[in-house]
Amino acid sequence: TLLVAAWFVDAIVIDGFIPAFVASILIAAINTVLVGIIGLDEDESFFRHSMKRMARASGDVDDRPGPGFVILQIDGLAEPILRDALRTGYMPFLNDWLSEGTHRLGKYEALAPSMTSAGQVGILHGVQPGIPAFRWWEKERDYLMVSNHPEDAFEIERRASNERDLLADGGASISNLVSGGATRAIATNSQLAKEGQGLQMKSFSMFLYNPYNLTRGIAQFITAVIGEYFQARRQRVRDVKPRIGRGMPFPFLKASTTTIMRDMVVDLIIGEMGRGTPIIYADYLGYDEVAHHAGPERPETMQQLDRVDRMVRSLSRAAEDAPRPYHFILVSDHGQTQGAPFEDRYGIGLEELTRSLMEGDVSSLDASNDVEGWGPINTFLTEASRTPGTTGRIVSRALRSETENGVVHINDEAEVKGKQKGEEEIPDLIVAASGNLANVYFTEIRDRLSLEGIAKLHPELLPGLVRHEGIGFIMVRSEKQGPLVISRDGVRNLETDRVEGEDPLRWYSEHTLQNLRELDSYQHIGDIFVISMYDPSTEEVAPFEHQVGSHGGLGGLQTKGFVMYPSAFATQDKTVDLVGAPEVNRKIHEWRDRARELYAAGEEPEAKPPEEEKELPSVLRPSDAT
Repeated sequence: TLLVAAWFVDAIVIDGFIPAFVASILIAAINTVLVGIIGLDEDESFFRHSMKRMARASGDVDDRPGPGFVILQIDGLAEPILRDALRTGYMPFLNDWLSEGTHRLGKYEALAPSMTSAGQVGILHGVQPGIPAFRWWEKERDYLMVSNHPEDAFEIERRASNERDLLADGGASISNLVSGGATRAIATNSQLAKEGQGLQMKSFSMFLYNPYNLTRGIAQFITAVIGEYFQARRQRVRDVKPRIGRGMPFPFLKASTTTIMRDMVVDLIIGEMGRGTPIIYADYLGYDEVAHHAGPERPETMQQLDRVDRMVRSLSRAAEDAPRPYHFILVSDHGQTQGAPFEDRYGIGLEELTRSLMEGDVSSLDASNDVEGWGPINTFLTEASRTPGTTGRIVSRALRSETENGVVHINDEAEVKGKQKGEEEIPDLIVAASGNLANVYFTEIRDRLSLEGIAKLHPELLPGLVRHEGIGFIMVRSEKQGPLVISRDGVRNLETDRVEGEDPLRWYSEHTLQNLRELDSYQHIGDIFVISMYDPSTEEVAPFEHQVGSHGGLGGLQTKGFVMYPSAFATQDKTVDLVGAPEVNRKIHEWRDRARELYAAGEEPEAKPPEEEKELPSVLRPSDAT
């Protein structure tokens, strides 16, 4: 636009494309700052721009009759924290939904492993296909599975896919780990392993090529990076604890997920609604990423919920112009629990602690790197590198050294190393962490090593782990007694339910016992399954990954998920209280079936309060005389 203006107006002189490009970025940045100062709604202009995509969605519209659903996953948001945000004014639009009775806020317990791959697979596919953590070792093929590596995500989806796939009937998957059987998958890890991207690449390219999205994204990205330095400094000056370092690359990571990728999710959902896609599932990762580094209830993290509220408001308004009526469901895959990292607390990491208690000279792999946050960035960059034209060539050349088999791998060197073949390269010990949960594997033994086997090879290992103050409990399988949960103060037999001493599970949910029995049955569970300390008085854990807010294991808010759903399709008076992500899948199918029934009968969906109105006390009822 500036170049065109310079051609037609003599008083404007711009010396080439680069100055025009830089000037447009500066104008967008200044506009962003002024909008913030004056209090205008910059998201409004982005919303209007995204609506143009909906208007252009012609000739590619799913015109089958019936209602549509948009399911937005707020990654890592616990139900109690959501209620706090609603009460304190961070999310006024969603609060209106609840107060007007159009939606209800229910609970669901995100069982261990309480993290995205298990949670999202359960929601989208209705099963939990033996996923013991975010990453795990498969002994039968000497392979480290990492949930957000495209080839591994593809394998996870292959194992999970079944008739319960949520998006199988013409649905769209946006920015997810797995596709849920979607017809259209955009920026979805499991689909990057496939050759060719088809229509989904076209949708991604339309977002990426747009100059408005580019200038807005870069301006907001720069603002977010600068803002992160001020927020991190505030934590240091005030000596907020627990805290971790928030230097590079985290400012880059935070800015990417909370600006460019947030806009991408909104823009692509609006585009899919314009096509009349019957069901859309998208994942917003901004809250989860900030919570990992700042803490799940810190001011900068709660600000992300204000952005979620504005996202939903924009999508709700866009739905008014869609070719079919849309209904909204919000869901989390898990929560987060706060706590100082294990290594910061005790001066030693779990991998080093385990190795120090073993006999002999042991080679090891510590798979506790922060790869979860980099997964969406790697997916975005992989998609960008595959776009046709100049953009794709520039991105692919810039990331050539970080690319393997056409997929970008940034910041996951240890995990990529764990996939290398050759007996001499396989370490003796692998410690794979997911928050305050870890699976410990002895790679030389093909079968799961028993308690007796571990005691014979490494006599001091199990006693040393259990005695350590940072370990809450371990789970091992005994040849004589079956699966055992062991802490410093007691033992619980998972088969007989017999307890010696104090119950190691006394501080956890009533569903934890069955949860551990299920985990014990998984083929790829660790030889030693470890949960870090949990302090019920502060609700803090000690994550094995370097995070302030963590999830993956047990204890605190990390297992307290939520689901916000239209009350018109509820089949019971009270709000749902579900156990396990597959139950969420079952409920969403139930709500969709109910919606189809109402529309087929020509009935208008009506908001229903969570509970039936109760009769007034007798002293307040009008008398017969009056």
